[in-house]
Amino acid sequence: MPSLSNVGHAVHIYSHLALVRELVELTVEQRRLLGAIAVRIPQLIEAIEEGTTTASYKLGSRRLADGRRLELELVARVPDGKWHDVANSWGQLPPQSPTDHEA
Repeated sequence: MPSLSNVGHAVHIYSHLALVRELVELTVEQRRLLGAIAVRIPQLIEAIEEGTTTASYKLGSRRLADGRRLELELVARVPDGKWHDVANSWGQLPPQSPTDHEA
């Protein structure tokens, strides 16, 4: 019998995947943005592994309808001593996350 934490994790993944769009549904511009992110993630992690505590890459900007300017940025950051190995924790839920007790 699966544990409650495994069931909760499965529910979390399923609910997340329900929001994900198929690549064929994306515009050319959206696919280019995802490609830029895919190229930059390893570079950001490499910068962190070399000793930097924060590395970022500006993905783009645009003007909002109300006149404000929006900047989209990809950031890799080492939290203050919370996780010792950022690269190996990528995509993992921290212990005692709310999803561990759901379902």
